[in-house]
Amino acid sequence: MLSRISTSRQSSRVSAALSLLAVLSDGSNWLLWGLKKFEKVKPAVVAMIDRNLAQVREEILDAIKSILILWQTRASGLFSNATLNAASVLIRRCAKDKVLYLEKILTIPGVTLSVTRKSPESSVHWDEIWLPDLSTDFSKYSGTSALSIYANSLYILSLKKDYTIQQPILELFIRMLEHIQENTDHSKASNMSWHPILGYCVDSNETQPDSEQLALIQEQLGCMWKKNLVAMFFFDVLNMERLENGMTFKEPSSADIMAQRTKEKISKTSFGKTSVGSFIQRAIGGIPTSMKQVGGRHLNYPEVVMTTKACYLYTLCMSVFVEKIKLDILTGLFGVETFLKRLWVFICEMGPSGGLNVFEKIAEEDTPELRQANAPYLAVLSLFCQCSALLLSIADEDEFFEKQHPFSLEESKTISLFLKNFLFKLVWKGVVGGTERNNFTAIHRHGLDLLVLFYDKDTRRSFTDKGHWLIKLVKPATIMGEFDKGKPRARLILEQMPFLIPFDNRVSCFRKLIQADQKGANRGYDAGNIPHHIVIKRTRLIEDGFNQLSRLRANQLKSTVRVKFYNDLGLAEAGIDQDGVFKEFLEETVAKIFDVQFNLFQATKLGNSLYPSHMASSSSDLELFNYIGKLLGKAVYEGIVLDVHFAPFFLRHLSHHSANALYSSIDDLPAFDPELAKNLAYVKHCEDAADLGLNFEWTEDILGQMKSYELRTGGRDIAVTNQNRISYIHSVAHFRLFRQIKAQSAAFSSGFHQLINRDWLSMFSTSELQRLISGNNDGDIDFADLRKHVLYFGGFHGRHRVIVWLWDILENDFKKDERSAFLKFVTSCSCPPLLGFAHLQPPFSIRCVEVGDDDDRGDTLGSVLRGFLSVRKTKVVQGRLPTASTCFNLLKLPNYSKKSILREKLRLAITMNTGFELS
Repeated sequence: MLSRISTSRQSSRVSAALSLLAVLSDGSNWLLWGLKKFEKVKPAVVAMIDRNLAQVREEILDAIKSILILWQTRASGLFSNATLNAASVLIRRCAKDKVLYLEKILTIPGVTLSVTRKSPESSVHWDEIWLPDLSTDFSKYSGTSALSIYANSLYILSLKKDYTIQQPILELFIRMLEHIQENTDHSKASNMSWHPILGYCVDSNETQPDSEQLALIQEQLGCMWKKNLVAMFFFDVLNMERLENGMTFKEPSSADIMAQRTKEKISKTSFGKTSVGSFIQRAIGGIPTSMKQVGGRHLNYPEVVMTTKACYLYTLCMSVFVEKIKLDILTGLFGVETFLKRLWVFICEMGPSGGLNVFEKIAEEDTPELRQANAPYLAVLSLFCQCSALLLSIADEDEFFEKQHPFSLEESKTISLFLKNFLFKLVWKGVVGGTERNNFTAIHRHGLDLLVLFYDKDTRRSFTDKGHWLIKLVKPATIMGEFDKGKPRARLILEQMPFLIPFDNRVSCFRKLIQADQKGANRGYDAGNIPHHIVIKRTRLIEDGFNQLSRLRANQLKSTVRVKFYNDLGLAEAGIDQDGVFKEFLEETVAKIFDVQFNLFQATKLGNSLYPSHMASSSSDLELFNYIGKLLGKAVYEGIVLDVHFAPFFLRHLSHHSANALYSSIDDLPAFDPELAKNLAYVKHCEDAADLGLNFEWTEDILGQMKSYELRTGGRDIAVTNQNRISYIHSVAHFRLFRQIKAQSAAFSSGFHQLINRDWLSMFSTSELQRLISGNNDGDIDFADLRKHVLYFGGFHGRHRVIVWLWDILENDFKKDERSAFLKFVTSCSCPPLLGFAHLQPPFSIRCVEVGDDDDRGDTLGSVLRGFLSVRKTKVVQGRLPTASTCFNLLKLPNYSKKSILREKLRLAITMNTGFELS
């Protein structure tokens, strides 16, 4: 009969029947009892009605279930509010049988939301219905049925006003989620089918919900991150007072703590505004904290039990449901005022001496038998890390460094120090890193995400003390020794947390990897150890190099390349290439190709760092990008430093750091285009983004013509609003820094990685990768190291007066920028080589010259003796400037008679940048 309801007349009959049944089943409220003569029979009649109702509960609930499903799917306009209210009354009265209530009603997708939305007056009946019992057997429910039970129960809980959640209710929701998780597997297996909310899960062969029912379930799940339910689940952490350092609470009884929690109304928990711009402000709140591990809240305290279980519930949600729901939960949590800071304070006070000790003890005693019991404690750290990482990823530089949101810089140092030591111990003690997954596998991943974000912020603009990131629990030499032996834990540290090891140790490791690779290349089938000779005309430097080198295989490029130059007249230039001429070829090629006038690369508006031009998009341009990538890779492979500086976002293409799911291109935007970054910051914080008239597209002027690009499919028709402006800001940044130069960066990276293994670069941050390319630029030149490794020719020696004058002038008379200019004058790079001048190739050399360059025929016995004895030939011109052969890192220095002359001539030479010649 129910399936044939299609007219309002038919539906009115059903409505009348339900209304009559609702009245008859409620014997205690009959108007008849108002008459005095019927008072004596009332108890007997009410008891009889209850007995009869108990006998027909299943039939009533079956009928109501059919009516509600029909109403949801096909006849939504045929039932009135009164009908739905009557159905709700009957459900409340039949819900005493919790098994039937669970099976017949709560398995209907989104029923509690759809009914109360259509009939608001029915909310009071659902509010009075108690939730399933903790002893309920959920094993026969799977897929959508189990999900519907959870979502409907969650929504019923959200209807309750001023309600204090007790431990059994929290454990009930955990049990339901654990059951759903048992039937969910996010790996794509043969017995799994795709569910829009659960992801891949066991195929239960049940009817899948339609799109409207799915939308109802998703909206019900949204209660998890609404302020009233967050306030219920995290009542303790949002309302408890801080412990003083070193003080513990007197352990309260369960009755005491529940009385206190009932007394304090949920309304006391404060919430901020709902605008996107206030998310971060609301998340960090204003509570003061020392952020130290003080302890004091023992693990059996009621507030600890409740908070850990609440965290476990939310982490379960994020592991069970699809990624979008996870992001919604995290966004909702950090939208609650003070939540993040209060959760961190809870971690600091958790256990006898702080959460770090609790987590470490759990790690030391980790066994399969204890994992379930320990999961809630670890969930606290997991939830904190996930929520903080997402918040940190959307905080721009101004918010993090100037406004110091989400944490103050001092707090950021404390949290990162905590994570550094804890995550290192997990790896070093073998708790993670093996093939077996355990409770700490996810903890390590989430903690690492947050730690890397802190480190990434610090590499852009340091907020930590020197040595903050280095691990002090184990000597770096021990870790590197294990890495050389192939030990898994050392390899994992170098792959995931390389910044724990000093930079010089990692560079030494990098050079060892290259040396091992060179040996392998030399044993290759193509005789990689045989030098490859190329002929380069000065007038066709780029063309000749491209034609001869771009065709070489990787092993051939890794071998020695010899260069023979021909001058403008077509004559071979004098000189034998012992790596020096190839270095000159590299320097001159790089100088031309990376010149912005060549139109392959552009410079950032701040800092003049280089990145590929998106205008250079032809096939020949992409081949050039690939070629120059090979040359740069060759330079790094050979340890040749080049004076070229790349934009950090472009270096991320090379190192693949941008693949991190939490990386935000907005962080690199200020260095790329400060004006654009400022404009997007205005969009983020303005009162109403819709007033700006923006759409999801990017428009720019290309050679006098306006060209627009959609930032997402259909972006031209998507207006920017307060709800989507965060997405718009990140879409613009991602487009400008990545999508627009994707083809150029891919071509460059492909050439670069033919010589430099991508995995090797995981040991370095983007700023450290820049140091691999252009040498050390974080300090002054170490002249003690330079003097130790310099070679002298032409009679010069370390105690020669001209040499003594030279070092004294450089160290005491020249300023830092002049010293850098001197180094660039001799080596073509203003930065010292990595690991010191012992690794400069060819070695830094100084030669005494006594004639002009045109007459210089090299050292003779007489010239060497005269230079050694400081005897000058009469024809030497004292006005001659020092010169240099940068391809050999060679300084040619006349035997000046006075220190003042040397100072004057040397300063003039490095200022004029003269003397780039081939000897």
